[in-house]
Amino acid sequence: MRTVIRLGGAAVAIAMAFSSCTCHEQAREVPKPTIKDLPTGFRAEHKAATTPALTPKPTQQVAAATTPIALPEDFPTEVPVFKDSVVQGVQELPQNAHNVVFHTTAPVAEVSEFYEKQLKGSGWSVTQEFKRSTRTFATYEKGNLIAHVTIGEDPDNPGRQIIAIMYQEKPKLDFEEF
Repeated sequence: MRTVIRLGGAAVAIAMAFSSCTCHEQAREVPKPTIKDLPTGFRAEHKAATTPALTPKPTQQVAAATTPIALPEDFPTEVPVFKDSVVQGVQELPQNAHNVVFHTTAPVAEVSEFYEKQLKGSGWSVTQEFKRSTRTFATYEKGNLIAHVTIGEDPDNPGRQIIAIMYQEKPKLDFEEF
């Protein structure tokens, strides 16, 4: 009798487990919520009429595009500037570092070879180096100055390369080097 009750109980448990199975039904599409479905505190009101349209002034854009960007005053004279390259931007970085970005149409290999020959030839030592056909990176040190030279294809302008030179004085350590 106990065996019959156990088997019956097991059959009921199995039947209950599979009775809620919905795998034989087709998947229902869940409706996408709309703005009215959001809680009150999360609703954003759309007021297109009160937001003024911003239109750029062409004269400002033309003037900004034609104004050349100068090298920073503290750009190291020991770091050469590649021929026919044009300064595109200057960034101030932490620890009194600067990044100067140039554009050129010369191939990556030519620019990379120029910096390698010029810097090594004037006493800079290479502490890091990475070379590929479409981009190179090298860190040069001379005295207390560090220069990171990155050269790569400009993804936004085919046929142009970007030269980024980040330079800074070596930070003074609060302890002796070992």
